[in-house]
Amino acid sequence: MMRPESSSPALGAWQSQSGTEASPSAAAPPPQSAAAFGTDAPQEGRASSAAFGDGGGPAAGYSTTSAPVGLLVGSLAASALSLVLAGLFEQIVVAAVAWVLAALVGMGLATFFVVKDTQRQANPWYLYKKTPALLHRISVVAAVLAVAVAAVRIALYVGRL
Repeated sequence: MMRPESSSPALGAWQSQSGTEASPSAAAPPPQSAAAFGTDAPQEGRASSAAFGDGGGPAAGYSTTSAPVGLLVGSLAASALSLVLAGLFEQIVVAAVAWVLAALVGMGLATFFVVKDTQRQANPWYLYKKTPALLHRISVVAAVLAVAVAAVRIALYVGRL
């Protein structure tokens, strides 16, 4: 009886395809010595000093990080500008621009601050300070106040129509 030829590989080291014979020594690669890996490879029972640093001075490549306060400054600036625009001008276009500044830019930057600050807090070298949390609260209150003032200005204009 004739065995059909197949293009699939052999199922194990004990089976061979047509004309080849598998041997256990041919299947496994020869073991390599520690010298083949270079001088930095740790010897058995001894840890490499390069893996743990030299132990002297500050850790190279690490830098501290803190909250992105610039985003809060931008949020406060947008909210302050929105308050000025809504308080001084009675035109509907200026009131709409003030609302957009407060709602989208002011609150948007405050929200983006939370996202970026959370990402930075995942860093083990994060420096926590109380000032950014206070600035965040102030910027959110200022943005909500500016949205309300701009909305009142829009409502007063629409009420006069």
